[in-house]
Amino acid sequence: NTWAKGTAPSSLTEGDAPAKPWRDLVCPKAIYKVSGEIAATPVSAYTITSNVGTIPAACDNTSKTEAVLCENGTTIIFSSPEAKKVSAITLTSPATENTTIDMMTVYGANDNGEWEILGSFSDMTFEWAQYTRPFLLKDAAPYQHYMVSLVGAKAIAEIELLGE
Repeated sequence: NTWAKGTAPSSLTEGDAPAKPWRDLVCPKAIYKVSGEIAATPVSAYTITSNVGTIPAACDNTSKTEAVLCENGTTIIFSSPEAKKVSAITLTSPATENTTIDMMTVYGANDNGEWEILGSFSDMTFEWAQYTRPFLLKDAAPYQHYMVSLVGAKAIAEIELLGE
């Protein structure tokens, strides 16, 4: 039997440095605001602003709850007092139906700065209920504000910003 024999994969780290896996940067203790304003304004605490009042259900670290979205456009802004580097975003489809999202655009900005596009995705299909899909973002500098724009979705169960 040759199972588990041979060359081991290379290490994810160098020397004795600890691994630094990505983690969810969405703070479950965030302050939630409902607003149509799309601005990278300074905050003193982790804040999530959206034009949809049900967004906390998509940021609660469980896919058992769902946020109902505006099909013609939902905007979510994740703001932090400190810049963070987000490398990927995950979306989990709702339990009640398979989901297609027409368009998702992710932006980054620092306080009072211009929004930079970090990723744009279209015709995203989720193959089954509560399906989690990752989307890699452009390698960019850390930002204090991340904006996610979703068009054509009825609901999402979870959204996570993954990074360092």
